[in-house]
Amino acid sequence: MASRDEGVEPFPESRAEAALELLRSLTHAGEDPEKFVQACRDWARLSDEVEALPEFQSVLSMLTAEPNERDARPVGEPSETAPADTLVLDTKGRVSSITKDVANQFDLRVGDVLHPSIKPSLATEGSENDFLVERVDRSGISRQIKLYPKIRDGLVTGYTGQVFLYRVSPALRAHLARHFTLTASEIDILELVLRRHRLDQIADLRGIKLNTVRTHVSRLNNKLGCHSLIESIALTVELSHALRRRNEPLHVLTKEDEHASRQITLTQDDQCVEYRRYGSAKGHAVVVLHSLEYGYLPSDEMIAEARKAGVNLVFPLRPGFGATTPTSSIQDSARLLNEFIRLLDLKNITLIGQSTSSPLALEMQSISLNIANTVLVNYGLDVADKLSAIEPKWLSGLLRMGLSSRASFSFGARSLRSISETFGGMRFYRMMYRNQETDLAFLEDNTRIFETISDYLYTADLTHIRRDIETAFLDNPRATSLLSRVSPLMVLNSSDQQGVGPEASQAAAERLGLDFRAVEHPGRNWMFQHPKTLFREIMA
Repeated sequence: MASRDEGVEPFPESRAEAALELLRSLTHAGEDPEKFVQACRDWARLSDEVEALPEFQSVLSMLTAEPNERDARPVGEPSETAPADTLVLDTKGRVSSITKDVANQFDLRVGDVLHPSIKPSLATEGSENDFLVERVDRSGISRQIKLYPKIRDGLVTGYTGQVFLYRVSPALRAHLARHFTLTASEIDILELVLRRHRLDQIADLRGIKLNTVRTHVSRLNNKLGCHSLIESIALTVELSHALRRRNEPLHVLTKEDEHASRQITLTQDDQCVEYRRYGSAKGHAVVVLHSLEYGYLPSDEMIAEARKAGVNLVFPLRPGFGATTPTSSIQDSARLLNEFIRLLDLKNITLIGQSTSSPLALEMQSISLNIANTVLVNYGLDVADKLSAIEPKWLSGLLRMGLSSRASFSFGARSLRSISETFGGMRFYRMMYRNQETDLAFLEDNTRIFETISDYLYTADLTHIRRDIETAFLDNPRATSLLSRVSPLMVLNSSDQQGVGPEASQAAAERLGLDFRAVEHPGRNWMFQHPKTLFREIMA
C-alpha cells in the first residue's frame, strides 16, 4: 500500500464529494431559473467547505472562461468591462489585473511590479491614501498613474490604478467635426498630440507614413485657423473648457417626457450622468440613489405624491449603470455625483440612499455642502454578518458567491445574465419576490418599470456590481465611521425587508446614535408603494 508523502495533508473525501456536488450544480446554473436558484442554495450550503481547495478554484476558473477562450485566455487577464485606463495591484505593487490598453502602453503583465516605491501599508485615519506614481510608457513618455487604496479593517489590501491621459470628449469631438469639419482621423491625431506623442510616434501607432501625419496636422491647423500645432493645441483646450461651462441644467421637464432619460456632461472630459426628474422643479430637492437591483425609477404613485408635496424628485443613475460614467472608487463616484448636483444647481437637498447605495450616500454627504440631510432606506448599518439574514436564501448564496472570488463572481453574473437573456429580466424579480407578497404585487402592477430596470441591472459594469456587494455586505469600517460623523442622518427600514430585521437595525442605530424609524410597510419597495409615508418622514 502506497504511503502518503510526509507533510502533505490528505484530501478529505467529504470535501471532494462536496466540491463535486457544487460543481455539478454550478454547471447547470444557466439552464433555467430553478437550477440557478438551486446552484445559489448549494453555494450557500457547500462553499465554506470547498472554497479553499485549489482543485475547486481551478475547475471554477475553467467554467468561468468563455468557451472559445478556455485554452487561450491567461488567468488574471482583466475583465472586459473594466475601464480602458485601469489596473489593479496587490499590496506590494504587483499587477493582479490589467486592461489590454494599459498592458500594451507600459509593457506590463500580471505579476510585474508597477513601481518599486509601493510597499504594504496601514490606512491613515481620515485620509483616502491615494497617491501618484510615475512610469515611462513604451513611447518614452513619463506618465502619472493615480493609485487608490482598497481598505478593509484599517489595512490596505491592494490598489486600483488609473492612468492620466487627455481625452477628447464626445462633445468636443462632435464640436470639432461640426464647426471645423475635422475628420475622425484628424481628431484622432490631435488627441495623440494632446497625449504628448511626437509625430513620428503617431505615424508608428497608426501605421502610416510620417508625411501623411504632417499632412493631417497641416489640414487640421488650417481648419482651426491656427498657424502652428501649438496654437491648435491651445485652441482645443480652450474649446474643451468652454464646452464644459456651456452645459446648462435642465430645470423643467414637461408632464409628457417625465419618464424620458436625460444626460448631462460634467466638467471633466468623458464624464456624464444619466438621470430623470419629476415633480416640482422649484420644490425641495430629493435625490434618490438606486440600490443594486431596485429603485431606478419611481412609481406613478410616487410621482403624483411628489407633485402634491412640492418635491423636486431627481433619480440619477449611479456610476457604472446606464450611460453614467464608471469610476475607479466609491470616492470618485461620490465626487462625480456631487458635481452632477452642482450642475443642476440643487441646494439644501435630501439625499436618499437605498440599501446597497447607502455607503455612497454617506460618502457624498461627507464632502458636499449642498446636501442638507441624508436618509438611508433598508440599510443594515453595521450589523454583523448581514448576509446570513438575507432572504430568500438563494439570494444570500448568490451574494456569497459574488464575494468569494473573482471567478465565482464572474460565474454567478454570467449565469444570471444567461437566465435574463433566455427567460427575460422579470423572471429574476419574480424569483426574488416570490415570498414577499407586497413586493410581488408591486412588481406585477409595474412591469414597465421593472423591465426597464432589469435592462439597467443586466448591462451594468461588473466592477461596480462587485463593489456594491463588498461595501454593503462586508465589514466596512469607513462606512461605520461615516455613520457616526455624517449629520443629520435618518434610517428608515421596512417592517419586513427580507434582510436585516428592524430589531437588529434598531439596536445598531441606538449604538451609533442615529435616528432610526421602522415604517409600518413591508418589502424592499415600500417607499415606492407608500410615498406619502416617505415624504412625511423626510419633510418633517
